[in-house]
Amino acid sequence: MGLIIARGLSRIWRLGGLVALLVSLSACWPMSYTEYRPVYQDMAVFRVAGSIQALAWTEAPKGEIFGKIGLSADREFLFVNERNHGIRVAYIGNPANPAWIGFIEIPGNTDLVALELDGRQFLYVDSFIDLVVLELTLPPDGVGQLAAVERHRIERAFPQNQFQIDQPEQVWPYWTATDGDGPDQIVVGYTSQEKFSMVPLGIMVDPVMDIGNQAGAVGSMARFALYSPPLSAGADWYLYTVDSSTLRGFTIEALDATDLGQPVVAFQTSIGWQIETIFPYADQLFIGSESAMYIYGLSGGAASPTSPGQLSTLVHFTARDPVVVGPVGAGALDTAFVTLRAEAGWGENLLLAIDVSDPALPVELTRRLMYNPHGLSLYDVDTLFVCEGTGGIKEITVSQVRDVEADLEVRLGSRSLVDDFETYDIIPGPVVQIAVGPSEVRLYSYDADTPQLVELGRLAF
Repeated sequence: MGLIIARGLSRIWRLGGLVALLVSLSACWPMSYTEYRPVYQDMAVFRVAGSIQALAWTEAPKGEIFGKIGLSADREFLFVNERNHGIRVAYIGNPANPAWIGFIEIPGNTDLVALELDGRQFLYVDSFIDLVVLELTLPPDGVGQLAAVERHRIERAFPQNQFQIDQPEQVWPYWTATDGDGPDQIVVGYTSQEKFSMVPLGIMVDPVMDIGNQAGAVGSMARFALYSPPLSAGADWYLYTVDSSTLRGFTIEALDATDLGQPVVAFQTSIGWQIETIFPYADQLFIGSESAMYIYGLSGGAASPTSPGQLSTLVHFTARDPVVVGPVGAGALDTAFVTLRAEAGWGENLLLAIDVSDPALPVELTRRLMYNPHGLSLYDVDTLFVCEGTGGIKEITVSQVRDVEADLEVRLGSRSLVDDFETYDIIPGPVVQIAVGPSEVRLYSYDADTPQLVELGRLAF
């Protein structure tokens, strides 16, 4: 007799102790697999002085680029995350001649957002399970020394931040940081060992891959978002973050010079599973998951910035899910756009247009097939940009998306603008559009009359 124990968790298969199947060896077939075991390290190693520092620029990249990008409030400095290692910083005030100026070394960093308070520059980042606030010195015109000083830290702000270290595509068994020897044990890598097992016939393992106070912009794939209530005139700021299942909120000290920029935990709430992105719009948070779009209100009724209320959920099939929102068409009605990207043969590649003029009752307006959609951004009430991975950048005409009498090419007309650049995400602007891919950043101006994206400059990784 042989024994095999198997169960599925979310999008990763693992061996566990919940189901035991006794089968005859004659009813089994041999299978080899790789067992991955985590390598743990105590978080205290990464909290010592000097673990976060600004370095002079060197050409050699330290980690992979996954499309997490942000801008300073004045849009003159670009921040690009190198997963697990830190943030590249570029001066783009002269878009025809952009230049890397330094690297901020941040162990376990995957997300970022910038905020200017009383003329001082702050960068909010994750470092493994901690939230860290850096004060930056950004050299004028990109000439001079970049500096980064740690001002504030909330330890264990993200106690189950599984995004900081890539798991192998098939982790068997599945591990998390909480499986370590203590609360501050974090996963910093994996060891592997080839294994052999007898699998019962009929049980097929099919893993799925898993200069006032103003904010800087981030891309549509961000997990950090900033919000300031309109009536506060920039005096009140809030930081919101998401991990795979939890929405967290922090108040930010925006007045006291001594503690300027300091975050204080305001709340945390479970919102679902496989959460991927967050996008703030008006007084709402739009949260994308692999199976739904969630809308939370920050005002009205019992809701507030420190106690958001869930307004609605729009369910879709399982796929990657960035979301952006803005006024669209002649009526400037609030509309959300969601890209769904199939992976490992699951799902479809789609762009969804959703009426969110009543955020409590979102309604899908229409959809169209895409090639390989990633991040996206609204340029204006008529134009949406979609990054298509190896398919470049598409322009989607959205001014008539609500015209139910029109055909699809009128409601969501598609035109290729760039086809020689693999792209992950794009940040729009009144003058410069910034697109990032795995090998470089490109800066474009948009000519709506032609229409075309005209390259101004580029930065190679």
